[in-house]
Amino acid sequence: MNVEPAAPSRALCNAADEILGPALARGQGADAAILFGDARISFDELNRTVNRFASALRPHLASGDRAVLLLKDSPVFIAAHLGVMRSGAVAVAISTRSTA
Repeated sequence: MNVEPAAPSRALCNAADEILGPALARGQGADAAILFGDARISFDELNRTVNRFASALRPHLASGDRAVLLLKDSPVFIAAHLGVMRSGAVAVAISTRSTA
């Protein structure tokens, strides 16, 4: 029996939505999504920033393309990573601490 692989579905879940969606759907947008040093970023703020990243990337990345992220650990890194995912691309994070 020869089975053809299924064609990719456009209805695949988006990890950024899986991460942010439940808190936003429960009305917890004002709750802290990220605590980093003295910074407190709410789910609403993070979602807006993720949307800005995704909107900026969409003209340059096709669905499934890979985007390298070389950023220090920070709220910006998290927003950029989720923004790449929301755009449909694949985030490839490279640690700034790597010595290789």
